[in-house]
Amino acid sequence: MVGDRDPRSRGGFTLLELLVVLAVLALMAVIALPRVGAGLPGAELESGARRITAGLNEARALAVARNRTVRFTLNGTDKRYAVSGGAGGPLPDKLGIILVTGTEDVEGAAQGSIRFFPDGSSTGGRIELSGRAGKRSIEVDWLTGRIRSGG
Repeated sequence: MVGDRDPRSRGGFTLLELLVVLAVLALMAVIALPRVGAGLPGAELESGARRITAGLNEARALAVARNRTVRFTLNGTDKRYAVSGGAGGPLPDKLGIILVTGTEDVEGAAQGSIRFFPDGSSTGGRIELSGRAGKRSIEVDWLTGRIRSGG
């Protein structure tokens, strides 16, 4: 009869077919993503600015919450930042970094810090980033500890 179909032969996909499709998509993503990233020259500059701004905000918040001085340290050679008592991390390799801070917070040729105090104020400073897409500046106000990022 026409209506007598095997109940196991429903339309749809098997688990194996779905896994094969996902594997192909993953392979395409691995091949395509580096090319897309290379096509966005402003991505590393923007990423670095966001990471540094987040680290500065974390340092300020920790200083206020823990009622003690917290240091945001930036290493231009290793392209890393650190927050005392908090997180830290890497910055994009091709990013040019200049830290302008007080002489007492300079720790060698390519490393320095900005300190945040329990009242939210800071030692102040400026971080200048440069990349293929241009330049970015992040300012830390010494009196208020406010962090401003600009082009």
